[in-house]
Amino acid sequence: MSKIINLCGNYPEGFVKQDILSDPNYVFIPDPNFTPVVLFNEAGNAIQTNSFVECEHYATGGWEYSLNYQNELSTYNIFSIGLTILILIYIVTDKIFRNKINEK
Repeated sequence: MSKIINLCGNYPEGFVKQDILSDPNYVFIPDPNFTPVVLFNEAGNAIQTNSFVECEHYATGGWEYSLNYQNELSTYNIFSIGLTILILIYIVTDKIFRNKINEK
């Protein structure tokens, strides 16, 4: 419940949870008093929710504010930069070493 409040705000007074999953034709009705919230799923898909009912539905289903995969991208970027630096150090060191051997 606190996750829903953190993502979507406080439950509206008189809120009744809708059984959305049992109705394949359910249509979320935008609420002009609700500040839209963008949520992301694990695959990086985004949804802009325009009502508390919609936000609560997606947040309950595991959607959140942040992209979990951004952390993975940061890890890959750091790994790629580190690997590139190591390769450059190897190339420069190898070139210097070969020059010293050729001087002798």
